[in-house]
Amino acid sequence: MALIYPSEKVARHWDGALRTRLRRAPLEYFLNAQGFARLPPGSLQVSDNLVRATVFLMQESLSKHCCSLGQSPHDHEHSAIGHTACLVSRAAATVIGEPSEWRVAALQSTSHLLRPHLSPTAAAVAAASLVRLHEASRGLLASSLATTIGEAIAVLLLSPSTVADGAVAALIAESLHLEFGEDTQLTRPPKTLTGR
Repeated sequence: MALIYPSEKVARHWDGALRTRLRRAPLEYFLNAQGFARLPPGSLQVSDNLVRATVFLMQESLSKHCCSLGQSPHDHEHSAIGHTACLVSRAAATVIGEPSEWRVAALQSTSHLLRPHLSPTAAAVAAASLVRLHEASRGLLASSLATTIGEAIAVLLLSPSTVADGAVAALIAESLHLEFGEDTQLTRPPKTLTGR
């Protein structure tokens, strides 16, 4: 029996592929734990996983800590959803070491979250506008809440638990409430953090 050693170039490729796979694994484990089917490997796998995680976390937060949006949400509610989806997708993309993928995830998840209230085209246009606005005002929006959301999502993806899940949902709800303002149709989140 003979051992075949790969060339240095092939070994570097295998090592890089393994490191990339290990970086992305927490997001895949989180989605599997929530009952999502695994996506086949490919160029869109990372952005699709980020979209699914962002939409899931936003919908969980809205259902656990807020009433549903009215039939025709106001523009400031669209803005709050878009801004918070940007924060969530940016944090998740950073955790898995793919910081450039957050824009695609934010665009698709914002569009998905607005689609029940707008036409598909209007939701896509609104999502693009909101992501551009978030990116343009990124320096002004570096708040402690955004940092806390990022840290909570890191904890949730790297060591999932129901306590972490409840904390992320509560922080997202708090971000939505700060963005919505007082004249919103949503109720305030409860002060205690609970798991599922």
